[in-house]
Amino acid sequence: MDELPSLLLPSQPLNVRQGAAELILGLTSDASSLLLIISSKELIQSIWETLNDKNKKLSVTSAQILVNISSHGEQYAASHETVPKILWILHNSDANYLYNSMAMILNNISRSPEQAEIFVKMLSLADCQMFVKHVSRGLEQGYLAAVLGNIAVTEGGRKHLTHETMFVELISFLTMPGNIIVRRNTARLLKNLSFDTKTHKTLVEHLPQIIYPLVGGEEVEEEEMDKLPLDLQYLPEDKCRESDLQTR
Repeated sequence: MDELPSLLLPSQPLNVRQGAAELILGLTSDASSLLLIISSKELIQSIWETLNDKNKKLSVTSAQILVNISSHGEQYAASHETVPKILWILHNSDANYLYNSMAMILNNISRSPEQAEIFVKMLSLADCQMFVKHVSRGLEQGYLAAVLGNIAVTEGGRKHLTHETMFVELISFLTMPGNIIVRRNTARLLKNLSFDTKTHKTLVEHLPQIIYPLVGGEEVEEEEMDKLPLDLQYLPEDKCRESDLQTR
């Protein structure tokens, strides 16, 4: 284990570095080996440095290692020292093939209410707006939507999420086609917001958009139709209700 950091150095041949990274990736599936990896600050630092390598395969392997560490290593998952690095990548890096892994790490280190409280203090409104942009553009698989759902349990997170520059686009994720991860986590986000009375005004103001996924295209008598909000009137016959039970 002590030799692994030196095998990741840029001075090593690429095949040696890639071989070392794949070896470490395999070790993250073993609990005892994982603890040894987590305990080595030098190795963790080397993996992060390798993440920025120009070789895409090596960079992606390093990202997979970091995802596995954050997912299975409680000691590492509780550390938020990596957040600034991840935010920098999501804001500035052209390596969009890393976005999904970075989103998964953020999700892993913000899952519990205690972790979310620490994490949200490191986020600005601009960071949350960037998350929303990436989700809307499909730049990752939807784990940033999970991150937004995680921080909705915190007061700071709710303040960001109900900001006028974000909330309308957030609600639109309820009907994002083809991405059940995004729809489920947006519904979870709204549920978490609803537990705070300070958010109720915002939720009520956008109630038609929140209800929209639950409505079908069935015929409604004219008198009843006129009582509905405009956004829910005269929907096409082929309008389907959300089919996913967890989202509903």
